[in-house]
Amino acid sequence: MLYGAGIPLLRLGTTRSLGDVFASIRRLAAATGGDAAALLEELEARVDAVERTVPPGPRPRVLYLAGANYTAGPGSLIDDLLTRAGAINCASEAGLRESSPISTELAIALQPDVIILTGWETLHGEETRGGLRRDARWRGVPAVAEGRVHVLPSALMLSVSHFAVDALEAIAAVLRPSRSESARGGGSAGAPIGPMATGLREPAP
Repeated sequence: MLYGAGIPLLRLGTTRSLGDVFASIRRLAAATGGDAAALLEELEARVDAVERTVPPGPRPRVLYLAGANYTAGPGSLIDDLLTRAGAINCASEAGLRESSPISTELAIALQPDVIILTGWETLHGEETRGGLRRDARWRGVPAVAEGRVHVLPSALMLSVSHFAVDALEAIAAVLRPSRSESARGGGSAGAPIGPMATGLREPAP
């Protein structure tokens, strides 16, 4: 309808990585006569800072769950974020690509070390986490048994704007809470870290 009305449109491609996010920012700046150089320099420096905190050795195996029955494999921004943050994406091990449904049976069989849940409302994510804890089928899963199930806002995790870098930092914080606490000057090394604790700016849905 906008195109038919003669209103100028800029169509951005599918976002599968932070590289795609940065390319979109460049295109938006060029189309609107803006200058994105300073913003991109800041974002790239933050990404580099996260990648430099990834310790050597085995990486934690992470399962991303949206709505408890969707995950994201290679070819998705989520996969790129998990990899850059220092995780092995369990969806990749299962042969799942992009945004894919995942059965409860397969999710459990993957035995993730960490589970990252999302919810458009904090209450929804917390209800999902509580459901996993109460479900006897999940009790033997390392992430549930060790209390490494974290809730991050969908508005953050699914953002394809500059807020995607905030999502990367949030993932890194739940993977390496002791480093995050140390950087902030104290706190419980084992405490789950969420957007409020890390001072993230949550984008509007």
